[in-house]
Amino acid sequence: EVQEAYTMGDSLQLEGTAKKFSGAPVQGGKVRYTLTRSKAWFWRNMAGEQQLAEGELMTSADGTFAVKVCLERPDAEVSLGWDGFYRYQVKVEVTDAAGETQEGVLVLPVGEHAIGLQIKGLAGKVAREKLDKMQVQALNMQQQPVALDVVCSLYTLDEAGKKQQTVWGDTVKSGQPFLPEAWKKLASGKYLLEVTASDEHGRPCRAEQELVLFSLKDRVPPVKTVEWFYQDGTQLEETQPVTLYVGSSEKNVHLFYHVYSGNRMLVSDSFVLNEEIRPFDYTWRPEYGDGITVSFGFMKDGIWYSKQVALKRPVPEKKLTLKWEVFRDRLRPGTEETWIMQILDAAGKPAD
Repeated sequence: EVQEAYTMGDSLQLEGTAKKFSGAPVQGGKVRYTLTRSKAWFWRNMAGEQQLAEGELMTSADGTFAVKVCLERPDAEVSLGWDGFYRYQVKVEVTDAAGETQEGVLVLPVGEHAIGLQIKGLAGKVAREKLDKMQVQALNMQQQPVALDVVCSLYTLDEAGKKQQTVWGDTVKSGQPFLPEAWKKLASGKYLLEVTASDEHGRPCRAEQELVLFSLKDRVPPVKTVEWFYQDGTQLEETQPVTLYVGSSEKNVHLFYHVYSGNRMLVSDSFVLNEEIRPFDYTWRPEYGDGITVSFGFMKDGIWYSKQVALKRPVPEKKLTLKWEVFRDRLRPGTEETWIMQILDAAGKPAD
C-alpha cells in the first residue's frame, strides 16, 4: 500500500517482503516485475493495456526487495472525462531456490477526478404518473463506494439541447434512493439532470443525464420527434391493461398496425397520425393464448420506422407445499396416531 501522495509522471520506490508459507523470509529469491498502464473508468471495463517496464532483482537476507517504477505519461495524453482515469499495475513474481513462485499485484490509479458519480434508476423517458425512486452512486478509484453529499440540479433544455433555466434542486446522500416529488408538477419537455460532489480534498466530480418528462395523458409528443413510443406494463392481465403509446410530431403519418398470436394474425389495420400520440390498450383474451406480438411501422422521408412488442400472459405459480398434520386421541390411551399430508398451492390453499 502506498502511503504518500503521487501523480502521473512521478517515480516511486515500492518496497515488499517475500515470505514462505511457514513465515520464514525468502532469501536470495529471484524477483521479476512488470509495470503496465491501462485506461479505466469507474463504471466500465479497462482498455488499452500497455507494458511500460519490466525487470529482475533479488531479495535480501530478510526477504525484502525494492522496485523503482516511473508512472510515465501517455505519449498522447487524452482526457478520459469525468468518469475515467489511468490504472498503473505493478505485478511481482518471487521464485525461491526450490522453484516455488509467489505472486503479488499493486494497483496505482491516477486521474484528474478521484470520485466517479453515476445516476441509477432514471430512464430516458419518465412519465410523471410512474415517477420512481432513483439514486446517485459514488465510487473511488479502487471501485469502492463512498458516502458523499451530492448536489442535484434539473435544467430545461431547448430544441438544440442547450441548458436553460434551473427548475429543481436538492442535496442527497450518495447511494441512498430518493424521490423528487416536485418533478410531478413540471411541464412536459426535455430536461437535464446534473449531479455534482466534492471529495475529501475538495476536488469536484460530476455526472449528468438527459431525460424527457411527460404525462400519460399527453396526446402530443412532449418533444419534437419523428417517432414516439412508450410502454406502460409488460404482462397481459385480465384486469390491468398494458398500454402502448405510439405517436409522431409529423403530419400525415400512415401507421401500419398488426397483432399476432403465434402464427395467427389477429389484427391488421392502419391509422393516420397528425402530430399526436395514440394509446393502444391490451388485456388478456382467450384468443391471445399465451401471449401476443404487437407490430407498428410507418415510412417517413424514405426511412422505415418500426417497433415490435411481445406481451406474455403471466405463468401461474405451480409450486406445491407439503405439510404434515398429526392427530392423537388423548382421551383414549393406547390409540395410534393419525398422520395426514396436506398439499397446498402457491396461494396456501388446498391443491386440487
